[in-house]
Amino acid sequence: MTYPYINVPQSLVSLETETIMDSGTLRKARSDFLKIVRLELKASLMVERAQLLFSRSSGTSYTPICAICEKPVPTPSMHEVIVTRGRAQGWRYEKYMQIFVPWNVSLVHEGECHRHAQFVLDGKKKCIYEISKYYTRDAVLDWLHILEAFDEQRYNKKIAIALAPILGILWAYTMIVDGVSATILLAVICGVLFKGKIDNLGHFAGLVVIIVIIVLSGVELMLIPLLFLVHPLFDKAW
Repeated sequence: MTYPYINVPQSLVSLETETIMDSGTLRKARSDFLKIVRLELKASLMVERAQLLFSRSSGTSYTPICAICEKPVPTPSMHEVIVTRGRAQGWRYEKYMQIFVPWNVSLVHEGECHRHAQFVLDGKKKCIYEISKYYTRDAVLDWLHILEAFDEQRYNKKIAIALAPILGILWAYTMIVDGVSATILLAVICGVLFKGKIDNLGHFAGLVVIIVIIVLSGVELMLIPLLFLVHPLFDKAW
């Protein structure tokens, strides 16, 4: 399951919308969108984290397990673990929505278990442990990087997309002028493709530019070193 980021409709975040729409209507629209995102996330997690359970009274069932008490939780409550909603208060709406992703959420019983997850250190550790059972460290770090990218417009997505083809040209030029560099850089391209890191418009634009240039220019590659560099990818894929 891949969630690069929560794609918030521009109608909810654009300056034009904030100018035209009154604050009450905009607040309600954002609240409604948040409810939809949380409901969809909860439904997907209940399926993804369900375990096969058997009891004499109800027979066989697929049910998530509470991160705190480790008992079945047919109607779970979602708890944001690493970045809580309280901590995200005051963030821009688009960034705030990025905390509602699988690698920041645990499923717990409403009431005592939820309070334990919120306020007790042991509960927080149990929730993080639950997340670690389903997602890799890299997935969590990728998500945290996305959060960082939203900080105070530190990175402008439009500028990044505009620069991607230019960087692609420089990348391809390096491959053209040096066979060793061409081999290493092509191995890097294979790596990011197999890892699924070409996941946005900027990456895709840069990749297309690189492929077009190296095909047209007839880049010379060192095949044996290239195979040596990329064969671990095929081993992991199988």
